Amino acid sequence: MDSIFDNQIVKMKPLILLLLYISSLGICYSQQGENYLSIMNNLKALDSITETSSYKNGKIEYSFKRIIYKYNNEEISIPAGKSVYHYKNGKHIQTIYNPYGLPLVTKHFDKSNNLISCTKLEYFETNAKTIEDFIKYKKDHIYEIEIKDYKILKNHKKTYLYSSEKRRNGKKIGTWIYYDQNGKIKKQKTH
Repeated sequence: MDSIFDNQIVKMKPLILLLLYISSLGICYSQQGENYLSIMNNLKALDSITETSSYKNGKIEYSFKRIIYKYNNEEISIPAGKSVYHYKNGKHIQTIYNPYGLPLVTKHFDKSNNLISCTKLEYFETNAKTIEDFIKYKKDHIYEIEIKDYKILKNHKKTYLYSSEKRRNGKKIGTWIYYDQNGKIKKQKTH
């Protein structure tokens, strides 16, 4: 006979695996500040759900996972893990979220599944002191992203890296680099 504890572990196993997987992605993709993580650690995970919706023709419109957290006796649903949204024209977007809904990587694909753009969160921190402040005051957030844009080679249906840029809180930073189709730098601009 299974104990209640064994049943709870079995129910939580997918959530635990998901959190471990996403945490490993966060280490690979971004640095998350101590203050941000200490605020988010006040959330208590209750459950995880996967939602999927399809178009009338049966093709998937979107698929995403959410983690249900408890905070101040309220349940909060936050995206986590991988989400995919398919447009009717065949283009799609994939986003990887950390366990607290922070988008770590977003990739845009054309209808031939060529990567068009990739935005990667490199750093995130907040000056907020509570979850309420974190949600209300976006100006307290400090983030850096790297954006890589790709172009399609004519007659080849392949892509090449066209530009690489960085932004801090939406403002241009660092050296933006533009490439030709052979991967050689054709232009650089420092911000």
